[in-house]
Amino acid sequence: MNRRTMVLVAVLVLAAIGPIAGLVSASNVTLTVAVVTAAGDPVSNAGLTATWDGGSRQATTASNGKAFVDVPAGADVTIAVDHPAYVRNSPYEVTDASQEAVTITVYQKSTADLTVVDQDGPVQGVRVVLRKHGSVVTVASTDATGSIKTGVIEAGDYTVNVFKPGYYKQTVPLAVRGDTTKQLQIKQGSVTVQFRVLDTNFDPPKAVEGATISGPDFSSKSGPEGTRAVSLEVNRQYDIQVSKDGYDTVQRTVNVGEQDLQVNLTTRKQPDVQIAVANQRVVVGETVQVTVTDQYDRPLRSATVYLDGAAVGQPDSKGVLRVDIGSSGDHTLYAAADSLKSDQLTVTGVASGDAASTSTATAAQSGDSASKSSGGVSIPGAGQLNLRSAFIGVAIGLVLAGALFLYTRFG
Repeated sequence: MNRRTMVLVAVLVLAAIGPIAGLVSASNVTLTVAVVTAAGDPVSNAGLTATWDGGSRQATTASNGKAFVDVPAGADVTIAVDHPAYVRNSPYEVTDASQEAVTITVYQKSTADLTVVDQDGPVQGVRVVLRKHGSVVTVASTDATGSIKTGVIEAGDYTVNVFKPGYYKQTVPLAVRGDTTKQLQIKQGSVTVQFRVLDTNFDPPKAVEGATISGPDFSSKSGPEGTRAVSLEVNRQYDIQVSKDGYDTVQRTVNVGEQDLQVNLTTRKQPDVQIAVANQRVVVGETVQVTVTDQYDRPLRSATVYLDGAAVGQPDSKGVLRVDIGSSGDHTLYAAADSLKSDQLTVTGVASGDAASTSTATAAQSGDSASKSSGGVSIPGAGQLNLRSAFIGVAIGLVLAGALFLYTRFG
């Protein structure tokens, strides 16, 4: 390769590298960072650590409180400050970094030692939240001595929120200067919670009396209006259970604040099949009226009625089925729907020739007898009773006539 060729190659390489070098240089920007006190005074010898996605860089402020930090252009940069006398509660954030000046304010290092007490002394497990200008600085719970220590924080004006279930919430101002100690007083309290148990099967829902309302440390029954008032601790969450025989057992979480509260607890009756008979003694050859209803006494057409274990039919739209009693003695009746079965009832068949039993069974079937009488159908035995009465009347009449004749004839 001759000299002229070598020079030409060098020129071409430099021409290619030049723009690339320019691009690399252009990918960084310099942040001029000034660290100052709350009064605006410069802070020297402050260590700066700038971090971004994929890298970091450190610098130290000069006597004028300034330092230069090169960071990637457009990066989101976090700058932490380390100094023996000053602190920030949180790092400084730079968004979409560009060639710019950044001023970071630092504050004197301070601490806060807080103790929470009630009327009986220190309270453990109290949640304490410190905020400065709305930003959360410290969240901690008091120890067995009722205390928390914040560690190093900025000097300044704070608000302190104090909270524990069973106590009223407290929000107090706190001026932190140097090593600050403060005692906070909290007070226990309770409110009245009016529970009401309602059956949502109805519109509007109906009150459920006698339901057991229970919580972690209480148990009580609902009154005639389905209500029960209970005194519960403020600012506490309660898991409430409602139960009653024949009803679904339900649970609900209730958040109790610092005001009296009304809470509706809803439930429904458990599905059920119920059976009833018009009478329990039936003349053989007659029918017994069976009524089948659900848990709310509504006709249950889907049920099947069983006599002595054998299916005999389904109720009509009114829930009624008439079942033939074909023999004397005890017979069992029950109804079933889906997987549910009613209680079992006993009906006794009475032979029509058994006078005493027939009389009892007939009296028990007053509904059937009344309907037959109103329809113009003669009642068994009624003709014999009427004939006997007629014979007795004639006999009495003849005796009276004879007595009257003798009295008139022989005076």
